[in-house]
Amino acid sequence: MFRWVRNIVQTIWFFFKFVTILAVGYLLLMGLLWLLHHPALASMTQSSASAADFWGRMETAVKAMGGVFLLTWGLRFLDQFFLRGRLTSGLSLVSRGSFSLISLFTFPFVHGSYGHLLGNTPLLLLFGGLAILFLPTVTLLVEVLLFIFLVQGVGVWLFGARNGRTVGASGLVLAFYGFDVAHGLFAGGWVTVLALALLLFFGRRMFRTLLSRGKTAEGAQISTAGHLWGFLSGIFAAYLISPFGPLAVG
Repeated sequence: MFRWVRNIVQTIWFFFKFVTILAVGYLLLMGLLWLLHHPALASMTQSSASAADFWGRMETAVKAMGGVFLLTWGLRFLDQFFLRGRLTSGLSLVSRGSFSLISLFTFPFVHGSYGHLLGNTPLLLLFGGLAILFLPTVTLLVEVLLFIFLVQGVGVWLFGARNGRTVGASGLVLAFYGFDVAHGLFAGGWVTVLALALLLFFGRRMFRTLLSRGKTAEGAQISTAGHLWGFLSGIFAAYLISPFGPLAVG
């Protein structure tokens, strides 16, 4: 009886925790968008073409990463309280199983647990937002994202553990980190300064994640292939659009 009551209380607590996180995230997103459209800031964006371009990228980054936050947390909320894991199972990527193109794009957005998602969210938003700031056009952003998702997904499908199910954004975190650092080192200027700062503050943590093996503290198997191919996809994407690559961006 006591265990039953405790489980009910824990479920209610987690439910309200999820709702609170989603609500706070949505309010922060709306607040940032309101701030970006505030007349005082709007006058700054019109002061020069470069300022307008920067703040335009900033708005794109806020919208995109805000959408990613709401999507990932919304999917975890639905799966934990209503679908009982069916969503995570259906959207996961099965290595060396039947090939699913859709799974290449869905598996980073579903997570096996609350802790798994919570651990990935801050760096996903940070590194993903910086990647958007670094890219001059939405078209180029879409091309880079398609490349990252395809390379990471195919790499996991080919080299992951046989019939292993991969979920989670940790590979995408490493992809964005690899892209931000490599692109920054190629680009020069303020982007290079940011890339060096990322190396200084996050380098050890990211490379430790890249080399991690075994299982997480929650008992889930770590996707070594997901981490490796995520990181490589970001490096390759940065090279392709670098001054030395075949798709050099001026």
